Amino acid sequence: MPKCKLFDSKTFRMTLPEPFDDPSYSGAKNYGTSAYNTVSGTKKSTLHAPTLRALLAYAKLVTAAEAGQDVTDLGAVGQQGSTFTVAEYRSVDKTDCVVFNQTTGKFIATRIQNGTRTMVPMSLNDPAFSGSSLLFALMPTLEKDLEFQENFKQFWLERHGHC
Repeated sequence: MPKCKLFDSKTFRMTLPEPFDDPSYSGAKNYGTSAYNTVSGTKKSTLHAPTLRALLAYAKLVTAAEAGQDVTDLGAVGQQGSTFTVAEYRSVDKTDCVVFNQTTGKFIATRIQNGTRTMVPMSLNDPAFSGSSLLFALMPTLEKDLEFQENFKQFWLERHGHC
Protein backbone atom coordinates (compact mmCIF):
# COMPACT_ATOMS: atom_id res chain seq x y z
CA MET A 1 0.00 0.00 0.00
CA PRO A 2 1.22 3.51 -0.74
CA LYS A 3 2.32 5.78 2.06
CA CYS A 4 0.62 8.81 0.50
CA LYS A 5 -2.00 9.58 -2.13
CA LEU A 6 -0.67 9.89 -5.66
CA PHE A 7 -3.61 12.13 -6.59
CA ASP A 8 -5.44 14.78 -4.65
CA SER A 9 -9.23 14.37 -4.67
CA LYS A 10 -9.50 17.63 -6.68
CA THR A 11 -8.00 15.82 -9.69
CA PHE A 12 -11.20 13.77 -10.01
CA ARG A 13 -13.09 17.01 -10.70
CA MET A 14 -10.76 18.19 -13.47
CA THR A 15 -12.04 18.57 -17.03
CA LEU A 16 -11.51 15.39 -19.02
CA PRO A 17 -9.44 15.69 -22.20
CA GLU A 18 -10.99 15.16 -25.64
CA PRO A 19 -12.64 12.87 -26.66
CA PHE A 20 -13.61 11.98 -23.08
CA ASP A 21 -15.05 15.44 -22.33
CA ASP A 22 -18.44 14.18 -23.53
CA PRO A 23 -20.91 14.28 -20.56
CA SER A 24 -21.85 10.64 -21.18
CA TYR A 25 -18.40 9.64 -19.87
CA SER A 26 -18.64 11.57 -16.59
CA GLY A 27 -19.52 10.12 -13.21
CA ALA A 28 -19.05 6.76 -11.57
CA LYS A 29 -19.86 3.64 -13.59
CA ASN A 30 -20.64 0.06 -12.53
CA TYR A 31 -18.28 -1.38 -15.15
CA GLY A 32 -14.64 -1.06 -16.10
CA THR A 33 -13.23 -1.67 -12.64
CA SER A 34 -9.76 -3.06 -12.14
CA ALA A 35 -9.04 -6.55 -10.88
CA TYR A 36 -7.01 -4.74 -8.20
CA ASN A 37 -10.10 -2.92 -6.91
CA THR A 38 -10.80 -4.85 -3.72
CA VAL A 39 -13.51 -2.56 -2.37
CA SER A 40 -16.40 -4.61 -1.01
CA GLY A 41 -19.91 -3.94 -2.24
CA THR A 42 -20.69 -2.33 -5.56
CA LYS A 43 -17.49 -1.49 -7.37
CA LYS A 44 -17.40 1.78 -9.28
CA SER A 45 -15.00 3.17 -11.86
CA THR A 46 -14.43 6.79 -12.77
CA LEU A 47 -12.48 8.38 -15.60
CA HIS A 48 -9.60 10.42 -14.23
CA ALA A 49 -8.31 13.40 -16.24
CA PRO A 50 -4.60 13.15 -15.26
CA THR A 51 -4.58 9.41 -16.01
CA LEU A 52 -6.23 9.95 -19.40
CA ARG A 53 -3.75 12.72 -20.25
CA ALA A 54 -0.84 10.41 -19.45
CA LEU A 55 -2.35 7.55 -21.47
CA LEU A 56 -3.10 9.80 -24.45
CA ALA A 57 0.42 11.27 -24.39
CA TYR A 58 1.99 7.81 -24.15
CA ALA A 59 -0.22 6.40 -26.93
CA LYS A 60 0.71 9.36 -29.15
CA LEU A 61 4.41 8.80 -28.44
CA VAL A 62 4.16 5.04 -29.11
CA THR A 63 2.17 5.58 -32.32
CA ALA A 64 4.65 8.14 -33.68
CA ALA A 65 7.71 6.08 -32.69
CA GLU A 66 6.33 2.91 -34.28
CA ALA A 67 5.54 4.86 -37.47
CA GLY A 68 9.09 6.25 -37.59
CA GLN A 69 7.83 9.82 -37.16
CA ASP A 70 9.57 12.65 -35.35
CA VAL A 71 8.86 12.44 -31.60
CA THR A 72 10.81 15.56 -30.58
CA ASP A 73 7.85 17.39 -29.05
CA LEU A 74 6.06 14.31 -27.67
CA GLY A 75 8.24 13.74 -24.62
CA ALA A 76 10.24 10.64 -23.86
CA VAL A 77 10.31 7.74 -21.44
CA GLY A 78 12.89 5.02 -20.94
CA GLN A 79 14.89 2.89 -18.55
CA GLN A 80 18.27 3.64 -17.01
CA GLY A 81 19.57 0.28 -15.89
CA SER A 82 17.12 -1.89 -14.00
CA THR A 83 16.39 0.68 -11.29
CA PHE A 84 15.34 3.98 -12.85
CA THR A 85 12.66 5.07 -15.28
CA VAL A 86 13.31 8.54 -16.68
CA ALA A 87 10.57 10.56 -18.40
CA GLU A 88 10.09 13.91 -20.05
CA TYR A 89 6.40 14.76 -20.07
CA ARG A 90 5.42 17.64 -22.35
CA SER A 91 2.32 19.76 -22.05
CA VAL A 92 1.28 23.09 -23.54
CA ASP A 93 3.34 25.42 -21.36
CA LYS A 94 5.83 23.21 -19.51
CA THR A 95 8.00 20.12 -19.46
CA ASP A 96 8.05 17.85 -16.44
CA CYS A 97 11.17 15.76 -15.88
CA VAL A 98 10.53 12.69 -13.73
CA VAL A 99 12.77 9.95 -12.36
CA PHE A 100 11.06 6.91 -10.82
CA ASN A 101 13.13 4.59 -8.64
CA GLN A 102 11.64 1.11 -9.08
CA THR A 103 13.47 -0.18 -6.02
CA THR A 104 12.19 2.43 -3.56
CA GLY A 105 8.97 3.42 -5.34
CA LYS A 106 9.92 7.09 -5.04
CA PHE A 107 9.76 9.89 -7.60
CA ILE A 108 12.00 12.88 -8.16
CA ALA A 109 10.35 15.48 -10.36
CA THR A 110 11.11 18.95 -11.66
CA ARG A 111 9.23 21.33 -13.91
CA ILE A 112 10.61 23.64 -16.59
CA GLN A 113 8.28 26.37 -17.81
CA ASN A 114 8.48 26.89 -21.59
CA GLY A 115 10.84 29.71 -22.52
CA THR A 116 12.97 29.29 -19.42
CA ARG A 117 15.85 27.09 -18.35
CA THR A 118 14.88 27.15 -14.69
CA MET A 119 14.06 23.81 -13.11
CA VAL A 120 11.59 23.99 -10.23
CA PRO A 121 11.13 20.95 -7.94
CA MET A 122 7.59 19.59 -8.05
CA SER A 123 5.57 18.50 -5.06
CA LEU A 124 2.34 16.56 -4.63
CA ASN A 125 1.19 19.49 -2.49
CA ASP A 126 1.52 21.97 -5.36
CA PRO A 127 -2.01 23.02 -6.41
CA ALA A 128 -0.92 23.12 -10.08
CA PHE A 129 0.31 19.52 -9.94
CA SER A 130 -2.08 16.93 -11.42
CA GLY A 131 0.13 13.81 -11.46
CA SER A 132 -0.04 13.11 -15.21
CA SER A 133 3.75 13.25 -15.50
CA LEU A 134 4.17 10.63 -12.76
CA LEU A 135 1.83 8.23 -14.54
CA PHE A 136 3.57 8.91 -17.83
CA ALA A 137 6.85 7.91 -16.15
CA LEU A 138 5.21 4.72 -14.86
CA MET A 139 4.10 3.51 -18.31
CA PRO A 140 7.06 1.11 -18.87
CA THR A 141 6.46 -0.36 -15.40
CA LEU A 142 2.70 -0.58 -15.95
CA GLU A 143 3.21 -2.34 -19.28
CA LYS A 144 4.62 -5.31 -17.35
CA ASP A 145 1.17 -5.91 -15.81
CA LEU A 146 -1.16 -8.23 -17.74
CA GLU A 147 -4.34 -6.28 -16.97
CA PHE A 148 -2.69 -3.04 -18.07
CA GLN A 149 -1.33 -4.67 -21.24
CA GLU A 150 -4.77 -5.90 -22.28
CA ASN A 151 -6.56 -2.62 -21.54
CA PHE A 152 -3.85 -0.37 -22.97
CA LYS A 153 -3.82 -2.42 -26.17
CA GLN A 154 -7.58 -1.95 -26.52
CA PHE A 155 -7.24 1.77 -25.66
CA TRP A 156 -4.40 2.18 -28.18
CA LEU A 157 -6.29 0.36 -30.94
CA GLU A 158 -9.42 2.43 -30.44
CA ARG A 159 -7.47 5.67 -30.17
CA HIS A 160 -5.23 4.83 -33.12
CA GLY A 161 -8.30 4.20 -35.21
CA HIS A 162 -9.52 7.73 -34.43
CA CYS A 163 -6.24 9.56 -35.17
